[in-house]
Amino acid sequence: MKLSCRKCGAAIPFAPQIADTPNPRVVCPGCGTRYRLRARQGRPATGDPTLQSATPSRPPASPPAPSAAPAAASPPPAAMPVSPSFTEQPTLDSGGGTVSPTPGTVFADGQVVAGRYRVRRFIAQGGMGEVYEAEDLELRTTLALKTISGAAADDPKAVERFKREIHLARQVTHPNVCRIFDLGQHQQADGRPPVTFLTMELLAGETLRQRLERLGRLTTDETLPLLQQACAALDAAHAAQVVHRDLKTENLFLVDEHGRTRVVITDFGVARGGAEDRFAALVTGAGIVGTPAYMAPEQVEGGVVTAAADIYAMGVVLYETLTGERPFTGPTPMSVAIKRLKAPPVPPHVHVPDLDPRWERAILRCLERQPERRFATAGELYAA
Repeated sequence: MKLSCRKCGAAIPFAPQIADTPNPRVVCPGCGTRYRLRARQGRPATGDPTLQSATPSRPPASPPAPSAAPAAASPPPAAMPVSPSFTEQPTLDSGGGTVSPTPGTVFADGQVVAGRYRVRRFIAQGGMGEVYEAEDLELRTTLALKTISGAAADDPKAVERFKREIHLARQVTHPNVCRIFDLGQHQQADGRPPVTFLTMELLAGETLRQRLERLGRLTTDETLPLLQQACAALDAAHAAQVVHRDLKTENLFLVDEHGRTRVVITDFGVARGGAEDRFAALVTGAGIVGTPAYMAPEQVEGGVVTAAADIYAMGVVLYETLTGERPFTGPTPMSVAIKRLKAPPVPPHVHVPDLDPRWERAILRCLERQPERRFATAGELYAA
């Protein structure tokens, strides 16, 4: 039996026996989203054919009225900070149930982490761990605390690599790049392995992925200021010799400030640090970094990854933002990744016939098979 990921559409392997365990969970091999399983009310979970499909219906094209309660897929109110790049862990329920986050399992509210950070609340579950709102007891500031699970936390060599990548990412200081403060470890009193975590800027808003799910595709006028800021952030990172390697709509955070949307790119350095564990479902042992739907061909092939890979990913982001679709689709993450090695992308105008040809040309140049045929810089992309 298989489920379909609500975010990327990839098939999620599922053994019916899992449903008989307490609080059963599965992980999407494509995008890393974690789900709790719930059978349709009044029916047993094991063998229940209603669990085979978890693909959600498309959200309405218009935003909800300001006075209405937010829908399950909508972001929290602006007054409640949301940590960057982590989406809530939903419940898979083909019976039409609500989507809700699950509580944190690593830290409890009020717990002091590493003798310095007091956890205020659990925010969300992501592909690499859990994220919390926390208070820095020394500096008396509020920040996001993100746990790092898997190989990046358990392997000493991986931890050292993670430290190097985070150190590089901290050199990028730009208003459109999420600030990373520190990398630490929390020693657990019960003898369990220490918990590796990051502290970073706490942002209030929603990801581009969440906005697209809430409102549908954006217009070119809505997209242009977002592109300008994202390209400025990428140019700043590339000038510091930092390549993101996992740029996607979930990593573009939208913060409303005084009636203007500020784009903040999150997880610089984080993708590389957790490579071997996070994407083991795609390849094993090769250290390939990237989410299949956004990976450049050279990433799929395990080649040298340069700033051109971020330009490619930005092309996928633009394609998705303006059409509501992705340039390549397939039944599995691997099939999606391999398809870009053998076939050209579907032209964006197939989905949006009245799309300005200049935007289509820019997107397709980003998606060129050969890195040298793409835009040389993100600024060049924006100028196009």
